[in-house]
Amino acid sequence: MQRHLCCYLRKYRIILLNGLTQFSEKILMTKKLKVTLLFKKYALYFKNASLYFLVTIITSLIGLVVFPFMAKNMSPEDYNITGYFTSFNLLLLPLLNFSLITYYTRNYFKFSEERRIVVADTLLKVLLMLGAVLIPLVTLGFTIFFKLTNVALPIFPFFLFAVISTFFNNFLTLLQVKYRMQRKANEYFKLTLTSSLISTSLTFLMVVGLKWGAFGAMFSPAIVAVLIAIYSFRKMYNHNKFERSIVKDAFHFGWPLSVSAMLWYFVSGIDKAFLEQLNDIDNFALYNIGGSVASRLGIIYVALAQTFDPDIYKAIADNKLKKVVQIIGGIVGTVVVANIVFILLSKPLMKLLTADRYTMSYMYANVLSLRNVTTALYYSTIVIIVGYGFTKYDLVIRIIGAGFSVLIYKVLIDKFQFIGAAWAQVFSFFILAIISAFVIIFILKPKISNNGK
Repeated sequence: MQRHLCCYLRKYRIILLNGLTQFSEKILMTKKLKVTLLFKKYALYFKNASLYFLVTIITSLIGLVVFPFMAKNMSPEDYNITGYFTSFNLLLLPLLNFSLITYYTRNYFKFSEERRIVVADTLLKVLLMLGAVLIPLVTLGFTIFFKLTNVALPIFPFFLFAVISTFFNNFLTLLQVKYRMQRKANEYFKLTLTSSLISTSLTFLMVVGLKWGAFGAMFSPAIVAVLIAIYSFRKMYNHNKFERSIVKDAFHFGWPLSVSAMLWYFVSGIDKAFLEQLNDIDNFALYNIGGSVASRLGIIYVALAQTFDPDIYKAIADNKLKKVVQIIGGIVGTVVVANIVFILLSKPLMKLLTADRYTMSYMYANVLSLRNVTTALYYSTIVIIVGYGFTKYDLVIRIIGAGFSVLIYKVLIDKFQFIGAAWAQVFSFFILAIISAFVIIFILKPKISNNGK
């Protein structure tokens, strides 16, 4: 009896141990599978993020590599022409695209796959209609304005080139947005890098090779913009869909954004209009060069924002405000560090980048690099406001900010001229960031919280 009992217990122990072993193995296999799936998920995420970021940095570096050659072959007058007329892009872009791309980005995750196709086709058609009507009207209207304000710089064909480049780049931007939202990082990388290489190569040929100065610097991007627009249109437009309800919804969404975006000119572009009237060719050139280099540092924010745009809008769609703030905090922190490093090294860098012709532009580059920080702060608050659909608040903020900015530019330029204009940009964006943060914390946060309940 005792012997049978011992055999039974031994057999039971073996069965129990085997069962526990198998159960443990299943748990381990499950954990390994989960870890593997998690690793694959985040490996893909970081791969995509690195490609988005990398291509923006590469295209900016390409521009910096050719910068000394451009500086050797462009006179102060050339820099003034390109700087002055491209400053009006801030007015032209929202006027020529009516924030249709923002509408597409904002609502992408809310549409089904079939609906996205209809929306994309409709927006492409509307863009073409807007271009056909507005390009000639805008060119004529601004030409009259330049004549009435006695602009000393040659107007034609430089402003026309600026209009063409601004409008046709919308098609490239729309395709880039589609790739980002679809997580097609490889396609985005190839498209962005290819368009940049073609534009830089053609500009190099016309400015350095053919010695066409400002004409080559503005004509080549216009040509490339048209060619890339044709390619982008053909890649996106395949179904011949059109719905008036989408047009109505997009215009309803976009009109406050477009008006507020045009006000952006009075925050960040009107400085060139004030400074052109001073008739100081050399300092105006230094200011434009410093601004050009500082804006390339601004690419860091653009790269990070474009990389994490899908995550920000997804978090907004899920009403996860804390996650939105965490992502934005990381972006702004990176921008701060990068610009501080630049300021510490700016003088030797500007000497190198301008082939020792425009070294003193570092003074303006230093101040304008601080603008990158305040701009990042402002955009980070606005992405929350627009992402949650409060676009009219964005319009109100920019109206107030534009009023303050014009006043700041007027006072500081009258008193300190070019360096005053640089500081005015820094202060303008800082004021906008403060106003936007106030609106989010004290006005919109309760509404956002209620929507999440």
